Amino acid sequence: MPIAVGTRLGPFEIVAPLGAGGMGEVYRARDTALGREVAIKLLPRTLEADPDSQLRFEREARALAALNHVNIATLYGVERVGEARALVMELVEGETLADRLVRGPLPLVDALRIARQIADGVEAAHAKAIVHRDLKPANIKITASGTVKVLDFGLAKAAAGLDSLTAVTRADVTREGVVMGTAGYMSPQQARGQIVETDADIWAFGCILFEMLVGQRAFAGETASDIIANVLQREPDWAALPDSTPVDVVRMMRRCLQKDPARRLRNIADARLEIEDQLASPADSTTTIPPARTPDSSKGPARWATLLAIGALAVGVAAGMLVQSTRRSGAPVASVPHASVFGLLEPPGEPLYVFAEPVSVSPDGRQIALITNGPQGQPRLWLRSLGELEPKRVEGADGAMCPFWSPDGRSLGFLAHDELRVLDLASRSLRTLASFPAMFCGGTWNREGTIVYADGTTGLKRVPAAGGTSSPVPSPGPSGDPVLVTNPQFLPDGRHFLYFAAATPPARSAMMLGDLDSPTRKSILSVETKALYAPPGFLVYVRDGDIVGHRFDLSSYTAVGDPVVVGRRAWVSLGLSAVAASETGVLAFVTQRLPVTQLTWFDRAGKPLGPLGEPGLWIHAAVSPDGKTVAAERVDERTGAGAAWTMDASRGAASRLSLRSGWTLSPVWSPQGDRVALSAFGSTTGEATVITMPVDGSATEQIVPSPGGQSTPTDWLPGQRGLVISTAFSSGGDVGTIAFDGGGTMTPLVATPFAESYGKVSPDGRWLAYVSNESGRPEIYVRPLGGGAGRWRVSQGGGSQPRWRRDGRELFFVSETNRIMAAAIAPDQAFDAGAPVELPIETERDLTGGRYVYDVGDLGRRFLVIRRSSQDLPSPITVIVNWPSLVR
Repeated sequence: MPIAVGTRLGPFEIVAPLGAGGMGEVYRARDTALGREVAIKLLPRTLEADPDSQLRFEREARALAALNHVNIATLYGVERVGEARALVMELVEGETLADRLVRGPLPLVDALRIARQIADGVEAAHAKAIVHRDLKPANIKITASGTVKVLDFGLAKAAAGLDSLTAVTRADVTREGVVMGTAGYMSPQQARGQIVETDADIWAFGCILFEMLVGQRAFAGETASDIIANVLQREPDWAALPDSTPVDVVRMMRRCLQKDPARRLRNIADARLEIEDQLASPADSTTTIPPARTPDSSKGPARWATLLAIGALAVGVAAGMLVQSTRRSGAPVASVPHASVFGLLEPPGEPLYVFAEPVSVSPDGRQIALITNGPQGQPRLWLRSLGELEPKRVEGADGAMCPFWSPDGRSLGFLAHDELRVLDLASRSLRTLASFPAMFCGGTWNREGTIVYADGTTGLKRVPAAGGTSSPVPSPGPSGDPVLVTNPQFLPDGRHFLYFAAATPPARSAMMLGDLDSPTRKSILSVETKALYAPPGFLVYVRDGDIVGHRFDLSSYTAVGDPVVVGRRAWVSLGLSAVAASETGVLAFVTQRLPVTQLTWFDRAGKPLGPLGEPGLWIHAAVSPDGKTVAAERVDERTGAGAAWTMDASRGAASRLSLRSGWTLSPVWSPQGDRVALSAFGSTTGEATVITMPVDGSATEQIVPSPGGQSTPTDWLPGQRGLVISTAFSSGGDVGTIAFDGGGTMTPLVATPFAESYGKVSPDGRWLAYVSNESGRPEIYVRPLGGGAGRWRVSQGGGSQPRWRRDGRELFFVSETNRIMAAAIAPDQAFDAGAPVELPIETERDLTGGRYVYDVGDLGRRFLVIRRSSQDLPSPITVIVNWPSLVR
């Protein structure tokens, strides 16, 4: 029997019934412990004793618990109430897509926006090896803000048996021959009772998108048997699609609805990418295929990226043929008359980890090792074959940075968690060769089995690749003084090697020549970024944002003639540049991709109030306590270094705050607005120095002793006793404090095995807001600043960059969909936050990590937001096959 309103189930009070079915009764309930409304699903009493039903109920719980995504209804927990079991889930308000489709088809843009979010959620499930198997409009809800939530993951398996098509036993969990799903959205394989995989959800996705555009099902019929017959034998009525439907969308739907799974779209992410391309360029082709034309970068980065990927596949195959041809013939690569240039994409949703030397080309030029910034801020290693379109993740190498190849291309060395490790690619066996504070990158491996690596604090060291004791390798700078040493590289004889000696100012940096058999060192080239040796006799490095090739005489170890530009717009920062080359003439480098941005004021309703200052590479903004001045960080396009600036909040007149060379990161205002704190980076020690400085134009700096590593101030302590900082250590990041008179000791505020960051103190000094990924994705939490009991999660679907309103009555943050969210804070002794409300203000993503792309003014009545003003972005990686021909 239904549970009466007002019934208490543990801490949950039943408010109203929401629905019931063969596998569950669903109720709206109030969580009296946390003061929020939830949805509770109970196993029906008639099935409590059925072991099959309990098995499926438990499986649904496990499936939901593994998923944590903005487009999937969140599972809060599993409760046992007496003999009953209950799922406590996010209460999703709004109508289902089925309810919306009763009113007819959706406009193209609305349908694509909903489809993109469905695909995003399903993609997250597939990444966890979870197949929905009952994806349909009734299992999709749309909130008032337009957010799509996919419901009932695992329910298709649990609910099989609700209609005449199914008869389920315990063995049906994996047994072939049982029909599971809803007839109108089943794939042919489901309809035949065959075991299905993710392709079943891709089929259902195609059905849903078709129905949104047409207003009728792709496969209909009077009975379930009629529907299944149509699924098995007929095609959708493609002529019913609106004439405005882009041809690429039609092609994508046709691939989703291929009856042969071998011809079906392989990955739901491909559908998401196609939809994102269409949303980025809505005026592109319709069902009438347009004439061929030159790609137009003004259509947006997503479409340009897709075209680059297509080009990459074709040219990548050519690259493999070129490499094989030259290896068979024995001819040098430079004898091939032409170079080929193309772009590569990083894995979807994982940008390159640019400060981790993220690109390394195998000796034969066939593969590229990539390091990305993974979902939890953890570096991840991928391999990209130039003959394939998609990269493949290397399992067992999470945390990897600065990869380098063995001479035979069968192993990769890298730094991970302060250790030098070697991975055998065939067996995936992993061994550790040395432990050290891996502040900076670089390793090289000769044919005699010796590895030379950059320690980061003591210079270079050598260690046998088979394992053994590390020993120092003398590595002085050009003048003999200790310098920051990175990027060693063996020359072809396997005894001589190059290394980069980074100095301050950068003009004093140089490439040095060393010899394993002699302590003698020689400066061979004055450069501000590393140079690498590339056969058949060149040094390749970045100069003023260009990739240049400089002839190098191996007999005299001298650079000859003038450098020649072979590539443009290379990423560089403080001597770091991501450039790699093979022995066969393949060159790859990371491209500078920061977009031109504009600081812009918006009111709370999302209305633009006007730009502030000039466009530039702005990546961080902070409004002073009195609202009259803005401190911001801007990247120098030539050097890649970020510098702190201040500007008048009304007129936009800007002046550089810090005159230091190198980076000055993320300025943070003091409570009185007379000083800013920032992290300055660029010393020869390689460590970030925390400083404070006045904003009155004087150059007086106060160096704050810090615990080393990458310590970045995010706020000031009450009374200006010290700073709140974020640190980037092997745990992924912690939040702590450093006192101005504390001698550099960090006092932890939040230090767990998870990644914490963005610590912000409430105006009354009582609460600390911060970001943690302990739930599986970044969320906003609040806890008492001075210690004590209590911790509250404020965000409900992911969040970052928390900021308090100046009076403490609201807490703002950025959602996973890049919208500003506002949570009301009650002025009570105990912390109490209301449900976050989405404001109609969209931001850019945090473009570099650890920055704030917005701030709040006038007690939440207006917002200063960083918005992109240029869409012309190149691909993340540029590859040049037979690059030496460009030097000739």
